[in-house]
Amino acid sequence: MSEKPKHPLFDAYVEACNYPGKLDESAVESSLQQYLSALGVKRDVVRLKQGWTLEEHAPLDRTINEILDDFQKRTGYKPNSKKSSRAALDARAARDARDALAALVARDAQDARDARDALVARDAQDARDAAPLRFAKWCIQGRGWWWYNWEISWIATMEFGAVQRNDTKVSAWSNPLLGAFLNGCWLLFWTSDTLYWVSKPTVHTEQTNGSRRLHNDSYAALESDVENLYFMHGVLVPAFVVVRPDWITIKHIRDEQNAEVRRVMIERMGWDKFCSEAKMNVLHEDKLESNFPSIPMSEMVSEGARLVTSYRPGVEIAQLLEADRIVDFEDRPLRFVRLTDPSTGRQYTLRVLHSHTRCYEAVGWTFGKTEEQYKNGRFIRHGDVFLDPLSGGPTAQSHS
Repeated sequence: MSEKPKHPLFDAYVEACNYPGKLDESAVESSLQQYLSALGVKRDVVRLKQGWTLEEHAPLDRTINEILDDFQKRTGYKPNSKKSSRAALDARAARDARDALAALVARDAQDARDARDALVARDAQDARDAAPLRFAKWCIQGRGWWWYNWEISWIATMEFGAVQRNDTKVSAWSNPLLGAFLNGCWLLFWTSDTLYWVSKPTVHTEQTNGSRRLHNDSYAALESDVENLYFMHGVLVPAFVVVRPDWITIKHIRDEQNAEVRRVMIERMGWDKFCSEAKMNVLHEDKLESNFPSIPMSEMVSEGARLVTSYRPGVEIAQLLEADRIVDFEDRPLRFVRLTDPSTGRQYTLRVLHSHTRCYEAVGWTFGKTEEQYKNGRFIRHGDVFLDPLSGGPTAQSHS
């Protein structure tokens, strides 16, 4: 069977996946009108531009209120005020929306003032004024109410299959969508009378292990007309962690539930400042001259990724530390081991049990080994279950 020819726009599609690419607003809107015509529906086509508000987009405002009504029905949440469905999005509902997005407030900070204000609002648990707009951004970009919003890069590929199958019905609507994507459209959001569209974001990435991940250490890693998102080495963090690391406090680190975000906060805060503000006491110091597995010992290592394939000689410096101002689930000071990498000098921090009293007793525990086994270098593949000092719950880990 002969191979079917490649779609004439396939290479253009691949190139268009390098965001932001070109933007031809009139061509996008013409394509979207063709798309709507093929579906047999009527909608106004409106682009959401940076700085948009709900007040200037009445159809979007109505739809967000409908979503809030649905949110109230599904969750059984009873707002404090009976005035309108918008009241449902008080501080508690805003936090629910934030958690569903797996992000904190204060994502979009043009000059960091917005980040500060949102941070203060969160700490005061009174984010009512900003909540509706933030919730709308989540619905559009965060895939919060998925049946209203489409990211079109994937659905536009229906055109390739339609052409191969000679499916003219599918091609009638998929071809215009592909055209919209090629000309700079990224997201669609439906209301009863308007189809809103968003242009592709500017993205900042770094290369690691042959792949790219979102990263920008001075501003948003994803600059979008809906909501900027901030990433450090692939980890989604609040805006202030990037643009104003001097605002990071021990309270932020202590209250943060995500281990990766905590790690980035500590890195951005600076280890010396963290130790000082956490009132970190050195309980034990040690060093180890040995052949070390060529793997990083940090929370960045995912489960199952610690297979030892090579070793390297060096002297590792270790400190067992206790933080007076950060406690575990039993109100005991948390303990950490700080390790200095023998070859790079980079420091890693491991959370360990409160009962650990020696550096390599604690380090060995993270690998499921005794201190003697760790120091003798007997690393083998195994699975282990231990208690996370912060949560108090069992956490499955695989180490080498």
